[in-house]
Amino acid sequence: MGNAVVASEDRSFYSNKGVDPKGIARALINNLRGGDTQGASTLTQQYVKNYYVDTTSSYSGKFKQAIMAIKIDREKPKKEILGDYLNTVYYGRGAYGIEAASQAFFGHPAKDMSPSEAALLAGILPSPSAWDPAENPDKAKERWGRVLQFMLDDGYITQAQYNEAKQTGMPHLEESQTKQVYAGTNGYLLQMVRSELENKAKISPEQIDTGGFKIVTTINQKDQEAAVNAVRSLPPGASPNLRKALVSIDPKTGGLLALYGGDDYLTSQVNTSTDAIAQAGSTFKPFALVAALENGWSLNSGYPATSPMTIEGHQFQNFKNVSLKWASLTQATEQSLNTPYLQLNQELMNAEDLEEGITAKVANRAGYPENTQGLKTPEQRTLVQNVLGSASPHTIDIATAYSTFASQGIRHDTHIVASLKNPDGTDRYTADTKGHREFDEDVMADTTYALQQVVSGPNGSADKVAAQMDRPVAAKTGSSSDNKSAQFVGFTPQVVTAVTLYQTGTDGSEESIEPWGDYDEITGSTYPADIFINYMNVAHEGLEVEDSRRRPSCWPPVVERFRRPPSPLASRRRRRLRPPPLRPRRLRPPPRSRPLSRRRRAPRSLMGSRPSNRTPRRSLVKTRAVKVAIKVAATMVATRAAATAEITAAATMVATRAVAATAATPATKAAATMAATVETTAAVITAGTRAASSSASLSAD
Repeated sequence: MGNAVVASEDRSFYSNKGVDPKGIARALINNLRGGDTQGASTLTQQYVKNYYVDTTSSYSGKFKQAIMAIKIDREKPKKEILGDYLNTVYYGRGAYGIEAASQAFFGHPAKDMSPSEAALLAGILPSPSAWDPAENPDKAKERWGRVLQFMLDDGYITQAQYNEAKQTGMPHLEESQTKQVYAGTNGYLLQMVRSELENKAKISPEQIDTGGFKIVTTINQKDQEAAVNAVRSLPPGASPNLRKALVSIDPKTGGLLALYGGDDYLTSQVNTSTDAIAQAGSTFKPFALVAALENGWSLNSGYPATSPMTIEGHQFQNFKNVSLKWASLTQATEQSLNTPYLQLNQELMNAEDLEEGITAKVANRAGYPENTQGLKTPEQRTLVQNVLGSASPHTIDIATAYSTFASQGIRHDTHIVASLKNPDGTDRYTADTKGHREFDEDVMADTTYALQQVVSGPNGSADKVAAQMDRPVAAKTGSSSDNKSAQFVGFTPQVVTAVTLYQTGTDGSEESIEPWGDYDEITGSTYPADIFINYMNVAHEGLEVEDSRRRPSCWPPVVERFRRPPSPLASRRRRRLRPPPLRPRRLRPPPRSRPLSRRRRAPRSLMGSRPSNRTPRRSLVKTRAVKVAIKVAATMVATRAAATAEITAAATMVATRAVAATAATPATKAAATMAATVETTAAVITAGTRAASSSASLSAD
């Protein structure tokens, strides 16, 4: 075994002084040129790294290893150094040292190992977990053949031994005991832990296996058992191609409470919750709702909800062809109506002052990755019908997005590793649970209220959830076209859970879910909702019911911010439902970033349109009324003044004639007095008639 390791790892072992200057120079030049990172460690240096110095790949760490390697090479003979190395190195399958490795791989003592077996162990030594023949047989075979050739070239085996090994082939291996650890549903969780440690904590697979770390996960054992039991509670008779997924998250931290990725990791390594994708269906609609609420719409805004409806040349209909004259956004969410949401998304897409693809952008802000299938290209992100859930996320993406809703706009990174400690108890890695605000609390309050109506409203699409749970729940059903997938996602302030059912054909393609059991059609409100109820009831055992009307323990009260009458002023440019042909487009400046706390835009109408920058119609009406009133008042004053003047003139005339009459005879005096009285009466009657007609005309105005 020693000769096999020397041939594979350090062919100058017996001649170097603990370090290899030529190898160091070669690796340094390659690394400085930007090539793949290379090491130049001798066996003595690797022994120092494993036994004396903490594992490191930095240049300072390499320098420390080199100094100690030179010292040890002077103090110990080569065979002792090699023996110590073989007895301390990790070979995979939980085996440290050559004796344990021989038992784990071949089932016999190390003294009975053949040259072929020694070549195999030496070949996979640089990456024993990844190159284990049980995990990667092709790579293991390649490494085995390489070491055999080196052993022949360096004279450690004869030509006859080489030929015998090649004719016999790869040595027979014992079944890996490590595999049994990954058996069942827990295998998916363990693999997720390893992946997260590698990607976030920057720990190599070998360090995970050999570092002696203490790893603490976020998984709640009671919740995990409840998730598995809820999925397995489905009645018999389902298609063998039916796939199930469940993800449960703590919205206050982003930590995974439970996850179901499949029945047995050893049978299928595809995690149905994190690897597989399925169309989101109507679980995507709330992203359009949030985009609208952020830009002036309210829950009272609404659209015609007739079905079928033709929108820009394409016909759409509501589930079961339900047709309503009009529906508010609350009603459209409660009953999962398609046609109102299509009209809403159409206005969002066509609004000149809003970012293109704003609904998809909200989905990304909430938790959908940028590379989500169906939302990758600009054409896909601006399709009007993407509001119906044509995108295909992972179930964990749906749960993450709704976790942002449940935390009232705080976005957390979903994670499974809570902390990692070194063997001495010091912290090596801790998950970030602070999160950052992505949406305004008032917007989230309205969104939560609308989603609550799905389970508690009079026409809710999943009203059975409220009947079987002892606390307020906000949720959304989702079913894709042709029922190729069915989802149910819901949350309380403490737990967010998403459930997905989908069916694959023999070639892996999506196919419609075959109905079975209690339902004639599999939608989000059927078995996915049943799984959700069974799991959530157990997950909330011992948790207080948090009141949705109080801050900050749960959701803020709903604020009806705007009530808008319908407006005929909406004039929008049209966007095609399907991706338009490529054509030059005028450049526009990038959208301005919106501050978190900003004044609301001018409110939109019930149909979603926002008035222009002109004086509002209501103000115009008030202005016109004031002008008319002023004109009428002026006319009244002028008319009454004229009448008063005529009466005064008549009185003066009478007085004049009366004076003249004093000089006349009695008969003449009587006649003059009578004439003056008649003329005065007539003048007064005329003036009064004019004043009355003036008042009547003003009343008519």
